[in-house]
Amino acid sequence: MSKQNNEPRYIEDPNCHDAYAETAQVLYGPPGLLRIELCVNRWTHQAPVHIDRIVPVARLALPIAVAKGLRDQLAKALEAIEAQTELAQAPAVAPTIQ
Repeated sequence: MSKQNNEPRYIEDPNCHDAYAETAQVLYGPPGLLRIELCVNRWTHQAPVHIDRIVPVARLALPIAVAKGLRDQLAKALEAIEAQTELAQAPAVAPTIQ
């Protein structure tokens, strides 16, 4: 007998927009929740041009178990990206001449 998959299926929603973030901060919420705020920088228009404010674009309120799952997924994704970068930067092996 095959094992049943109890995971709910994922359905892509094309109406769900990406939120571009330049900074992130973690805010402790009520007990059992971790809040994450994704922000973008806003710059002055006059010289000297500099960042004069940081504006939130998305806030996440995650139960601790979900936050730990996100941490693990981020760690795996970053490790894969770093491994790909190392491979791309490795010098090519010269063929041997016999």
